[in-house]
Amino acid sequence: MAAVVFDPVKFRSERPQFAGLNDAVLNRLFAEAELIVPNTDGSGIPEARRGILLYLLVCHLAALEMRGADGGTGAVASATEGTVNVSFAQLQGSASDGWYNQTQCGATFLLMWRGRAAGPYYVGVREVHPLG
Repeated sequence: MAAVVFDPVKFRSERPQFAGLNDAVLNRLFAEAELIVPNTDGSGIPEARRGILLYLLVCHLAALEMRGADGGTGAVASATEGTVNVSFAQLQGSASDGWYNQTQCGATFLLMWRGRAAGPYYVGVREVHPLG
């Protein structure tokens, strides 16, 4: 396994809604994502999966970055054009989920991360001797 190398050109081609974000901003967001998902061989996450998780986090962070300081969080529940009125609905989940559930990429990341975090489970089998 090796560290995932972020490619801003590839990211923008896969997610054209972020075409307005330059390489410097996207590279900063990738560095922030690496604070959440360790991007090392010792993380225990295979490189391909780690790449998916990191790119989802960059997508989430980029969406929040583009939203700016308007104060809106959550999914858009309603919007009007005349005099610009927007209301947001908080997606369901625990309080710690709220930050991720503000965007589709964040919610997807959370589902995938939970699946990884749950990890493998062990079911013990007791061998019983037929005579004993």
